[in-house]
Amino acid sequence: MSNLSEPDIFEANPSYKANEIYNELEQAGFPDYEYRVLNDARHLYFQASIENNHLLLTEGTNALGGCAFLFGGHVEVEDSGLFYATWQSYVLTNKVRGACRDGQSSHHSDRSQYEVVLPNMGCMLFGIRDSRTWFQAERHAFSTGLLDKVAHLGDWLQHKKSGNRQVGPKGFSGFSEKLDTQLVVKNPPSPWSDYLK
Repeated sequence: MSNLSEPDIFEANPSYKANEIYNELEQAGFPDYEYRVLNDARHLYFQASIENNHLLLTEGTNALGGCAFLFGGHVEVEDSGLFYATWQSYVLTNKVRGACRDGQSSHHSDRSQYEVVLPNMGCMLFGIRDSRTWFQAERHAFSTGLLDKVAHLGDWLQHKKSGNRQVGPKGFSGFSEKLDTQLVVKNPPSPWSDYLK
């Protein structure tokens, strides 16, 4: 049984890639807290897409729906660090599989960066900058062994070769703080409890 929250309008529509990803996540069998992080990321990305709909014109329909965060788009949340603190607590108390990524990321963070490992889906990297939680999905985790570290290096090379497009588990995204095209959530929901089934 999945703990994935209800699909948004794009995740529920078979015409969108988000629907395929949503169905895959439903079947993935992640533990509860990984689903909490996924639900947070999905809802924040969906909110960001509403607030930044002009940016979606450059990415096409693959950028629509909360599950589209798995294309790797960089999202900043004006939340005074609430999501950062919540997800960090999950990593530090071993409620999710993850690790600190300090010194192993090209993204700036004012405090330690962490990844939440999503088996067969890479990871979600997160940090904090100017009191804003930021996050993005990455194709390969860095903390899961040598093969993934090497693959992560390959992802970074693709990132650079593509002009700093983000490399996510499901493809590429032009939403990057390095291009000043990151998605920003100005009116975030609170963490996972607001949208439980």
